Amino acid sequence: MARYLDERSKILEIFSRLRRSPRSTLLSFTDILRDCQKDPFECVSEELLKGWRSIYIDFSEKLRNILSEVLKEISGRILSAVYLVASLQSKIYEGDGITTSKILDLIESEHGYSVDRATVERIASQQDYEGAYEMLMTINSNIFNRIKSSIYVKYRGFHQ
Repeated sequence: MARYLDERSKILEIFSRLRRSPRSTLLSFTDILRDCQKDPFECVSEELLKGWRSIYIDFSEKLRNILSEVLKEISGRILSAVYLVASLQSKIYEGDGITTSKILDLIESEHGYSVDRATVERIASQQDYEGAYEMLMTINSNIFNRIKSSIYVKYRGFHQ
């Protein structure tokens, strides 16, 4: 009975592995079993382990490449957003309307986020530092949400 349960567990393990294996691995099993000189379970298990290793290595390499692309893209866009919002803050506090307008143009072109210019002008003219802080945090938050969603949309099909 113990031998039967042991063999049965081996068979179930192999079938569970086979279900998760790619088609090319499954097709190669007929040749493996035909050429096998030892226990068929060992031959199939060895082949599955080799296949899994190559699949894992390939997957981890693809994942590493995509993550490095994503990190470069995210860091560049975040640095751009932080720089633009910090520049906007200093120019609002200085009351420099021309440069403020140019920075708003950059925010719109680089990050696709439109800022209400009338609000910016009102805050700058009244020197409303609390209002400026709230507005800048909103701009920052919205730009970061746009970055996050664009990265998600760009790479969402990777896991399929």
